[in-house]
Amino acid sequence: MLLNAAVTPAALERPADGRVLMDELNCTACHEGLHLRLAVGKLAPAADNAWRLDDALTLRVSAGAKAFVRGKGDNKELLVPVSAQGGKNQLEVKYVW
Repeated sequence: MLLNAAVTPAALERPADGRVLMDELNCTACHEGLHLRLAVGKLAPAADNAWRLDDALTLRVSAGAKAFVRGKGDNKELLVPVSAQGGKNQLEVKYVW
């Protein structure tokens, strides 16, 4: 399986009530069925395209990313498909703490 991906972190903003870090994943040679595991732990929905991890961190993914949670209890996984459609796939993930 070939994966040609670059992850580029960048500080976006520093709101008064927390911090935000953004990762951008560009995948140009991803195969169908490939998923990126963004988090493992106690996950709860926080908003559209957002999940709370271990009551400490909120993860937000780009609209249309089709992220989903798999598993039970405190060992759930937050996964997002990264297969390249049209030759390229870009995913933005914001971590807010």
